[in-house]
Amino acid sequence: MLKYFLVAPFVLMAILAGGCAQKITIKSLEPAEVDKAADTKVIAVLPFRYDNIGLSDKIEARFATYKIGNEPYFTVVNRTDIDDVIMEQDFQNSEYADIENIVEPGAVIGAEAIVSGSFGGITANTTYFYKKKSRYIKIRCHNEKNKDDSRKNKKKCKKRIYYKVECKRREVGISADIRLIDVRTSKIIHADNFFETTSYSSCRDEYTAIPSDITIAQNLAQYIADSFVYKLTPHYRYRSVELLENEDIDYDSIQKRLLKSSLEYIEYGNYYKAEKLLQRLAESTGYKSYVPLYNLGVIYEAKGDYNQAREYYIMADDLVIEPVEQVTQANMRINSVIYNYNKTQEQIQR
Repeated sequence: MLKYFLVAPFVLMAILAGGCAQKITIKSLEPAEVDKAADTKVIAVLPFRYDNIGLSDKIEARFATYKIGNEPYFTVVNRTDIDDVIMEQDFQNSEYADIENIVEPGAVIGAEAIVSGSFGGITANTTYFYKKKSRYIKIRCHNEKNKDDSRKNKKKCKKRIYYKVECKRREVGISADIRLIDVRTSKIIHADNFFETTSYSSCRDEYTAIPSDITIAQNLAQYIADSFVYKLTPHYRYRSVELLENEDIDYDSIQKRLLKSSLEYIEYGNYYKAEKLLQRLAESTGYKSYVPLYNLGVIYEAKGDYNQAREYYIMADDLVIEPVEQVTQANMRINSVIYNYNKTQEQIQR
């Protein structure tokens, strides 16, 4: 069971072209949607009823591979141990509708929670339709005497025609009922009913083929597995945060250079150097410019030092006379980030 988490947010820079403001993308942790799931980190995934697509295996694999800070968030009971207990105690899939019969093998193998469920099967439907298309065909040029190789005359020697082609659309869907049950209390921690569909199309004149129903269903099953586990685990959120590039008060030439250079260092990921330049800029203005203070807040938020980031955002906000969207959003955002960070740590350490 994971006992700690070392914060090391990795920051990806996304500099937008075309004159747009410089932005960076910041990664932060958010708590699991289902808070009660944090109490049960030793998980056993039972074979699902009617599961001929391996949905339970996909869920088990997702639990087993989920990590935070390079540490597994869950301990997953080996499937072989589960199968042995089921065989020894003569449990059958048909009995899994009874919660008491579900939790008993989990208690035997030391699981804190059991994942059980049933697979509703694959549905498929094919429809046919016609699609209007066009293409160019070569025709005899009208001016044979003056025909040359120019692009203009080449266009005159082509004609666009329209036609219809028969196409096929294949819609495939799967359904599943999945539950996470606390072994100690026999209470359902979380339950989900899934029905996921997708469709593929192909026309007679195309070389792409529609995947098989089983291939489509496997992809949908993976999506269901990811969605179910996502709600039970802390996860990362990515935000695109805009930097301030223009001075808010009169800067001298050196101060302008400090701001420009700090942004260039941020672009190249050198936050240490950018921080030093922004601090020099803030000091040189007598801490009367909110621009370097706000940008310092962004750097500290990117590094995961949220309390220091909040201090800089508050300092920047105190200097703002009229509302500045970036500063206002930063002060609202950082409080949410700190709350979510603390909540996530509490879930991890249970």
